[in-house]
Amino acid sequence: MKYYVIDRGCKLCDACYWACPAKAIRIVDDVRAEIIQDQCRHCGVCYDSCANEAISIYDDAAAAQAAIVRFAQSRPS
Repeated sequence: MKYYVIDRGCKLCDACYWACPAKAIRIVDDVRAEIIQDQCRHCGVCYDSCANEAISIYDDAAAAQAAIVRFAQSRPS
């Protein structure tokens, strides 16, 4: 299974948000987009819609979760 993670390249353009057929992307504090892993269908539509190449693909759930935490911690509050 593929895990999709939005990283620091996100410009908050909302393309992935509107493209996601599962509505598995949310905007957090108006500063970053986040994929809701429990809702994600792993279809890759968000990945294809991102012009900023801000979505990374991981084959391992633990690696994806670590990337999510790193990105959340790197954002200014």
